[in-house]
Amino acid sequence: MSNRTKQTVLKEFSQLKPIDERIQILASSICKITFEGQMLDDFKPRTGTQAERVWKMQKFDDRQQIAWRYFCDDMNMAKGKSGAVTSAYGDYVEGGDDKDFKRPVAYANQELLRLEHLLMNFLDRRERALLSDLAQDYLKGTSSLTLEAIGLIRSGYRDKVSARAAGVVHVQLLMSRLASFYGI
Repeated sequence: MSNRTKQTVLKEFSQLKPIDERIQILASSICKITFEGQMLDDFKPRTGTQAERVWKMQKFDDRQQIAWRYFCDDMNMAKGKSGAVTSAYGDYVEGGDDKDFKRPVAYANQELLRLEHLLMNFLDRRERALLSDLAQDYLKGTSSLTLEAIGLIRSGYRDKVSARAAGVVHVQLLMSRLASFYGI
């Protein structure tokens, strides 16, 4: 016994109309998925940053807010040591009692490795640059970075309102990429 289903071969384009209608219904339902910004207090960005400014405008969805928190947590928890920038003609190791065993001093925790993977393998050059600016804004809190500057540099808008809107969109897209990276 075979589990083959009987397939019909269409001979005229007029027979495709029901299929085309189903495709149109599906396409229109996809377009109905709209953005819903939220202000989740548990994921409020650091005060005074551009991320907080976008958050106050309710232009982040829940995924984007959670992704930014994950990224900031990784930045805060990342630890590692690479040893000297230049080295002698041998392995750089800490001194110890046993002369045969050389204990290396270089290490990196999971957060640092995850950030390195994000920056080196996941984001493109422009996304890395924007993330770097947002990270400095987060760490310093007094950065000269503004949404308007992001919109001017990344999209070329000169008037303040359009530049701010473009800056918000660039930050949103970056946060969506972070959400994809973190699997949110």
